[in-house]
Amino acid sequence: MKYKNIREEELKNKVGIEWFKNFDTTEIIGNIDFSVFPLQNSLFGRTPLLWAEAKTGDYEVTTTRKQ
Repeated sequence: MKYKNIREEELKNKVGIEWFKNFDTTEIIGNIDFSVFPLQNSLFGRTPLLWAEAKTGDYEVTTTRKQ
């Protein structure tokens, strides 16, 4: 794991700077930990391109399927 033993806020800052430097990662949406927006408004307005919860440690991503 690249980011070991750091606080959640530091993790979000590092990911924003290192992976999304050409985007706005400063906006907070409700209780969502991390979001990525285009730098400028687009035809569709201010829509997030990505949002995520930031967690330290190893977690397995789970998916659920609708039946």
